[in-house]
Amino acid sequence: MATVNILPAPGYILLEPQKKETTTASGIVLPENQQEKTQSGTVISVGDTYQTDYGFKKASPVKIGQVVVFKEWGGTEYKQADKSYLLVKFDDILAILK
Repeated sequence: MATVNILPAPGYILLEPQKKETTTASGIVLPENQQEKTQSGTVISVGDTYQTDYGFKKASPVKIGQVVVFKEWGGTEYKQADKSYLLVKFDDILAILK
């Protein structure tokens, strides 16, 4: 797991995206623009609890180190030291992988 000095804002989670397969089962190497966008990643850092518009407090659904599945077009990409990370909202987390 990477060590990153980023603390997400309340309501956000920092993920390290998992690598997608770049080769098909038959051995064909896919160019980067033909690869599917990753939808899973490892939790690197978690923002604080936040308060909704209706006054409810919403805590993070995940912990550091867990692997999660998030919405296909969810998150904002952030690059630091030649590595890509994603900042996603708590609500964009769809599942925790075991």
